[in-house]
Amino acid sequence: MFLQRVGRREITQEAANALMFSLYFSGYLSMLLAFKVETPDFEVPDYLHTHPVLEASNRWAQRASDGHLLAQLAQPIIRDTQDLLDALN
Repeated sequence: MFLQRVGRREITQEAANALMFSLYFSGYLSMLLAFKVETPDFEVPDYLHTHPVLEASNRWAQRASDGHLLAQLAQPIIRDTQDLLDALN
């Protein structure tokens, strides 16, 4: 998915790190949603909005000098993450 989003664009290491953490967090949420669907009494952790991986992604994003490009590349991931968080709550 990373290559699908970035393609041949050149981005800073900070932006790449932010995207990778975002993708990891989105995958984690997808796994939680699958557990919740499979086992209705599965309890979703209540710390998701302050999860360490999400915090790390935000820190890297703030350091990226190409934040405008990062925002553009991350938009679908952010949308998917929000949809997953909504489904989990």
